[in-house]
Amino acid sequence: MNNPYTNRGAIKNPHEFYGREREIRRIYSRLSSSHPQCISIIGDRKIGKSSLLYFISHEDIRKQWLKDAESYLFLLIDLQEWTGEVSFSTFFQFLFKTLVAKFPTVAEFATSATEAECYETFKKIVSHIEKQGLKFILLFDEFGAIAGSAHFDPDFFSFLRSIANNHECAYITTSRLKLQKLCHNTDISESPFFNIFTPVPLGPFDRDEARALIFTPSKQVGVPFDERDAEFVLSVAGYHPLFIQMACAALFDHKIRADEAARKTDFELVKADFLVEATEQFEQIWQDADESEQQVLSQIARSGNLTGQQRYLVRELQRKGYLTDDNPPVPFSQVFAEFILAKPPDADFTPGPPPTYPPATGGTKRGEMPGQPTKRTSFLSRIRGLFKSGK
Repeated sequence: MNNPYTNRGAIKNPHEFYGREREIRRIYSRLSSSHPQCISIIGDRKIGKSSLLYFISHEDIRKQWLKDAESYLFLLIDLQEWTGEVSFSTFFQFLFKTLVAKFPTVAEFATSATEAECYETFKKIVSHIEKQGLKFILLFDEFGAIAGSAHFDPDFFSFLRSIANNHECAYITTSRLKLQKLCHNTDISESPFFNIFTPVPLGPFDRDEARALIFTPSKQVGVPFDERDAEFVLSVAGYHPLFIQMACAALFDHKIRADEAARKTDFELVKADFLVEATEQFEQIWQDADESEQQVLSQIARSGNLTGQQRYLVRELQRKGYLTDDNPPVPFSQVFAEFILAKPPDADFTPGPPPTYPPATGGTKRGEMPGQPTKRTSFLSRIRGLFKSGK
């Protein structure tokens, strides 16, 4: 039996996509305005940016959300396909090649384009698409590859802005940071180009989205998870979609291997399997965080007091999904807290009162953590308690 939780790349099948209705609604509302608006999707690594881009560009999904879906031409450019730095000429060559494959009538313009003619050629293509009664939506996955490259000067971004302002054309980009922060110099970051984007931040799932991802795939293949399974998953994964997938994958594998008569789940073994995959991603989160963010995570995991200067970083870490929205905040998962505790503490660490975790029957706000221990006990003690109580 195939494990339905093993996809670690971008989700390209819309039937395997879960959640994000709020963000989807916001994106399509901007695209369906009288003049389509540009959108910047911002989120940390592995939060689901590429999956969202593939979802909203899928023809079946566009028909559900756009009244006149046939009057839109969507073109997705995956800048992650480049192994090296993206140059001006390779960008336009790839763009034209992809356009011709998607919309063959532009071939007469694109095939003869030289590097010096790129701007004029692209303008002709956009005008041609517009004359066909179509709105042109260009989706750039990992736009930071362009914004941070010295091969693209201020004229390039001014040109893109002009196209969006004067034609039925809009851009949707994804990036880890706000686009201006990715630019290689201030001349680029201060370009008016970046002012035309509506930001759509992408963070952790809310409770309903997380539960849908936990329960639906397993039920569809005939190995349904129960409430205790869901509590375990949320305890180790929080509401982060990637870690939910990892925890569910480990849990699913254990269930199909387990003794059918006993039907018991050894959560300690499942947790160990989860950590085999998750620890590398925890390390990536730690490396991506700057020194100040690392200090805040370390202080909170160790029940330390935050300085006034550190508190402003809490909200950013909550937006990324690495701290809960509780007061006081705690790491999004007990095992992530344990990972942080294995790191050497900051020299300026100041101890404070122990943190408390929401009970399993807590609220449903984004960032709340059902299943976390209400005392500063270990994760394994919590799981053992489930068995002792007969839940």
